[in-house]
Amino acid sequence: MEINRLRHFCTVVETGHVRAAAELLHISPGALSKSLSVFRDEMKSDLFTLSGRRLLVTDFGRKIYIRAASILKELGEMSSLEASSTDSEKLFRVATFEVFSTHFLSRLIQNQERGQKFGCFELGPGNIEDAVDAGLADVGVTYLPVPKDTLDHLPVTKFSFGLYGNKKWKTAPIEELPFAVPTTHVPTLPSQLRGLDSWPSSVGRKVAFEFEMLETALLLSARGCAVLHCPEFIVRLFNEITSTGFQLSRLPQLEKISKPVLQTVYLVKRKDQTETTAMKKIAKGLRILLNPYSKQS
Repeated sequence: MEINRLRHFCTVVETGHVRAAAELLHISPGALSKSLSVFRDEMKSDLFTLSGRRLLVTDFGRKIYIRAASILKELGEMSSLEASSTDSEKLFRVATFEVFSTHFLSRLIQNQERGQKFGCFELGPGNIEDAVDAGLADVGVTYLPVPKDTLDHLPVTKFSFGLYGNKKWKTAPIEELPFAVPTTHVPTLPSQLRGLDSWPSSVGRKVAFEFEMLETALLLSARGCAVLHCPEFIVRLFNEITSTGFQLSRLPQLEKISKPVLQTVYLVKRKDQTETTAMKKIAKGLRILLNPYSKQS
């Protein structure tokens, strides 16, 4: 998915007309219509209905618009940060999933030398690549790479996913577990996994909660209301700062019917970029925090 298509879609929602939106975007109505058609195919659902000469956004389209407008706003803020920073206070801007920013980046930043300024921008699959490609982020961190000719995806390390929840769920049948699952859209990828939480597509589950913020799912699970499938390192770091009664336990149900899910984490950079010291520090931090018991080089 390209950022321009998000911008095209949002402008049509806001104006209600292809021609008016095309004038604001300085492109032809034909080019805009083609962009909307590609975006509709990516979303796999109709986004507009026709009412007279006006386009009305569908309920599904409205949900996509809220997400897209938020992404565009965040990218605009990233650009403003870049324009306002001087060479002496240069921000190092990281685009990544909330799954990394919530617990990993706070540990990484804690160990950096004073004076280094970080900008952390939480985006979804594909949007991470778009931000790096556009120069709005210096580096991306992802485990769901979306290939782009202008970018390199540098493998850093592997990490495992697991099924976690309150220990009261350890003996419950897997079909009775109340799952909390992310709502973030994942582009079609050459993978047998589905969703941001990498749940195996061959295994069914009962979805009780949907969330945008990982911290919501962690807290629901810590209170025994839900279970979640997430990276092992997230639960380990969460448990370090959580009182004993609310710590999460690894649940055995999935491991009895499916192999553990392993994912590779990648640094995303532009091909014309030189690998910087800051990038190397992020890679080292990822290896240490994701695999603390392995021998580090």
